[in-house]
Amino acid sequence: MHNIYITPAVVSRLLLVAYLFLALAVPRIVEADPISVAVIYPRVAPPYNAVLSQIISGINQQAEINVQEYPLNDEYDSAVLRKRLEERNTEVIVSLGRRGTEAVQALGWKKPVIVGAASLTPSLLNIYGDSLSAIRLTPDPDLLFAKLREFSRKTKRIIVVTNTPQGTAEAKGSGSAGVTRAAVMEETWLRDAARESAKKYDFELLVYPAADLRTVANLYRKIIDGMQPETDALWLPPDDESIDIRGILPAILQGAWDRQIIVFCSNPAYAKRGALFALYPNNAKTGQRLAALAIDAVKNGRARILPTQEVLTAVNMRTAEHLGLRELAQKQQYFDAVYPSP
Repeated sequence: MHNIYITPAVVSRLLLVAYLFLALAVPRIVEADPISVAVIYPRVAPPYNAVLSQIISGINQQAEINVQEYPLNDEYDSAVLRKRLEERNTEVIVSLGRRGTEAVQALGWKKPVIVGAASLTPSLLNIYGDSLSAIRLTPDPDLLFAKLREFSRKTKRIIVVTNTPQGTAEAKGSGSAGVTRAAVMEETWLRDAARESAKKYDFELLVYPAADLRTVANLYRKIIDGMQPETDALWLPPDDESIDIRGILPAILQGAWDRQIIVFCSNPAYAKRGALFALYPNNAKTGQRLAALAIDAVKNGRARILPTQEVLTAVNMRTAEHLGLRELAQKQQYFDAVYPSP
């Protein structure tokens, strides 16, 4: 058997050819075309467009996508919008806000849809079902309960008033089955997540269903009157139409103030008016998560509905002082919003 001898010059040439092949071929393998993402949202004037602008900024930070923005006026043409989406080979839509989501529903779009900054409506769920991806407006209860435990070691019970699906359906009239389905889904998710988190942080969770919107004010009054200031806290549920910011909310906050009850929520406007604290979405990071959901939907065909995980903290220092939580004054630099403004 003969040994094959390869000269150093030949070896050098072979290595050079191999290097050139890898240099040219590997980028073609690794660098896939970016995913074509359409972001559809209502055109609104400053300062009301701040939330949407921050979310879109977060979406644009994702390197694997090519973002096309479609700000919609009140009078837009759905057929023209669909044609533009098809011409640009759109692979996935991110709809923002109620009007953006309604616009997508009217398109009859069959490719993936990701929803942000909007409630999960019955019509939306009926159209897309299990293929819908979204980030809920609601922060994960785990984050809220963790913050409550951080602020108050003495709290033992969390009390919350919720609207029942039956009450919601009756209020809406026609289409009540769809409304009930959507309400049940959101109510079930929130209730189950809250109960799990309550156990985790050693809270007892008491849930009071409101039969209808007409009786909710009296229900809140009775609940607050029966609460124990040292150990009870009132959780104002997110996206709750029963809490009128000009009517019921002032009565709730005044009653809690008079009895020195902790009130917490996920609406910074409530904290500004007297709730102890609120956790609310970090819009830029929410945009990043929406982009990640879009990529996942296109690459893996996976649809997920997730709670808001990236949050900011608003604290009312006047309320904290009134409740005797003076140590919070030493933590102001860690809060994202402080009321009253220093």
